[in-house]
Amino acid sequence: IAIERKAAAIKAQAYSKNGYIVITDRYPSLEYGKMDSPRITKNTQKSCIYNFLHNIERKYYEAIPASNFSVKLNIPVETAVYRNSIRVKPGKETDNEIRARYLVNSDFKPKTLELLDIDASQCIDAVRDEIVNIIFKELDNE
Repeated sequence: IAIERKAAAIKAQAYSKNGYIVITDRYPSLEYGKMDSPRITKNTQKSCIYNFLHNIERKYYEAIPASNFSVKLNIPVETAVYRNSIRVKPGKETDNEIRARYLVNSDFKPKTLELLDIDASQCIDAVRDEIVNIIFKELDNE
């Protein structure tokens, strides 16, 4: 997965350098155990093969270029649980799974040059408008 994430980030960066606006729904981090992040933690009690794989994975994640900026959508955990409960999706996560993932990822920091926070507990139109305004502001700054 680290190889695929690095390749996708490099491809996105190439598009950006050619004048394209690249928008992704997630971006990797260097924080172990978080979403889109390394999974193999260093453990001297494990085999040398395990730690070799840890080093390879870490190097791939470290080689991922930082995004120009990232927008983080923040909501209270109960809002996440409620929104999940009204989703129509087979095999969706349980309330406890949502709470557990929220705890692990609530302080997630993607590999980015600038991290902007948005209160996503607002209605979807307000969130969308705020994101669009941020994108245009960032484009004006370049």
